[in-house]
Amino acid sequence: MRAAISAVDDGADAQRHKRKFIKRDGCPATALVWRGPRAKSVALRKWRGGVSREFSAQASCLRVAWILEWLFGKDGFAFPTDAFIARETGMALKHVQHALTALDRGGAIVRASVFINGRPQRRIWPCSLVIPPDVGGTDTPKEASEIPPNFGGQISQEGKRYGQLHLSSTVLEARRAAQIREQRSIERMRGEGAQAVGPAEPYPGPRPLPQ
Repeated sequence: MRAAISAVDDGADAQRHKRKFIKRDGCPATALVWRGPRAKSVALRKWRGGVSREFSAQASCLRVAWILEWLFGKDGFAFPTDAFIARETGMALKHVQHALTALDRGGAIVRASVFINGRPQRRIWPCSLVIPPDVGGTDTPKEASEIPPNFGGQISQEGKRYGQLHLSSTVLEARRAAQIREQRSIERMRGEGAQAVGPAEPYPGPRPLPQ
């Protein structure tokens, strides 16, 4: 398998593209890099999201990108030939080459070549340019029930938070029923001529007898 995906390019490929050569242990400035499996997983998840957004209408680009993601090794780059990508995707060679160019120009990948035993080898890195900058503030919750309170205040809609306490649907339903009863009580008091401007104060209890 390793031999099958070796990317020592032929002379025709070198003539078709104006190559950028770097040192054998070098890395392009815009390449997405990581240290360790966990960091790789996080980095490629963000990269995958960026590629999906930027190339959602270009199926050929997505097919090539997903093959490349599978090939990105521990060193951060892949080195398949165009022919290998064509075989893996079932795409025509010229469509693979067009997709690679589009991915490169769109900031999804970055290509550079090194010399291996005197022969040029093309390497492909995921590019950091396709990842949008992080938006400041609280992360977007997965569900409406996880929306945090605004500046510590209460959010009374069902399924959201009240202060810092997460309320169940049963508690919310009971609270709504209590609010309805309280409103009806206020309206009844107003109908009887009382000045009701809000919920009644709790009964303070019996006053002590004078000594």
